[in-house]
Amino acid sequence: KDKERQMREREESLRLSAQMNINTKDVLERERLEHELEMLNDDFEYCRKKLHSCEEFRTKILAEQEEKLRRVQADLNFKILNLKAELEEQISIKDGLEAQQDGIVQARKKAEEHA
Repeated sequence: KDKERQMREREESLRLSAQMNINTKDVLERERLEHELEMLNDDFEYCRKKLHSCEEFRTKILAEQEEKLRRVQADLNFKILNLKAELEEQISIKDGLEAQQDGIVQARKKAEEHA
């Protein structure tokens, strides 16, 4: 009976030892997974911040480009208005010169008719 009891105790001890090994492995695996999750969370947070930073930079660049475009457009509009005014002035001078030329031609005709 003593041997049976010792055998049972030994089996129980081995079973408990095996259970402890499994529990230890589970704890170690859980700790490893928790650490991995923590690292992934850190990576995610870094990427989120980097993305936010990139979005801010993109927004800033777009705003600068829009401002440049507005300035170029305003400059072009100003140049166009100046060119239109210059063209109108040139047309006015041309019309004046043509009228003068017509006056001279008419005066010559009259002078030739009277001569």
